[in-house]
Parts: sequence; C-alpha cells; structure tokens
Amino acid sequence: MGTEEGFALREWRRENAIRLEEKEKREKELLSQMIEEAGEYKVEFYRKREVTCENNKVTNREKEKVRLGFALLS
Repeated sequence: MGTEEGFALREWRRENAIRLEEKEKREKELLSQMIEEAGEYKVEFYRKREVTCENNKVTNREKEKVRLGFALLS
C-alpha cells in the first residue's frame, strides 16, 4: 500500500469516527426526547383515565338510583 493510500485510509477512518460520534450523539438526544415525551404521555393518559373513572362512578351511581327507584315502585 502506497503512502497516499495509507494517508487516504487514515483520513477516511478519522472522518468516519467523527461521523459515527455525531450519529451516536444525535441518537442519544433523540432517545432522550422520546423518553421525555413518553413520560408526558403517561402522565396525561393516567390523568384522563382518572377523570373517566370518576365520570363512570357518577354515571353508575345515578343508574343504580334509577334502578332502585323502579325496584321500590314494583
């Protein structure tokens, strides 16, 4: 292998190492962002779930009162 080929190979390896480091950095940032968004989604999901459960409890109690009213009239 000639001197120029050796230099070109070393230069390619150096540039490739830089590209790989930049790619890894971008991937870590993206992963961190995804984890943060997932955490926000979970918080919102459980908040909505809690509201839905409370609404269902109220609705079920009202339906039970109506059924008990009909049962007493029968």
